[in-house]
Amino acid sequence: VTQWHHAEVIAPPPDAFVFASSRATEVQAMFVGGCALGIQFHAEWKSDFIASWADLPSYAAAMEAALGPGAHARLIADAAAIMPDYHRFARKLYGNLMNMAGVRVCA
Repeated sequence: VTQWHHAEVIAPPPDAFVFASSRATEVQAMFVGGCALGIQFHAEWKSDFIASWADLPSYAAAMEAALGPGAHARLIADAAAIMPDYHRFARKLYGNLMNMAGVRVCA
């Protein structure tokens, strides 16, 4: 998943069940109680969306501060290489979440 937070949950609530994590973020996805689901990553990104961040000075500055000089250009290149797999993952994630919620998803 794409990892770049402005804010993040670092300690889940006591009744939460963390079901996804990464080396960078211990809480990537969690259930809270029997009625809430939270994810801290983006599965909906597209290449044109990522490219548009060049027009947002605060995004560009935040990326450079977090990921170093040239961060936006590297992200565009890295994203282009994985975008087909990323979209397959997003569709699978969406279908699984809808199934968990009891919602029928038609193909």
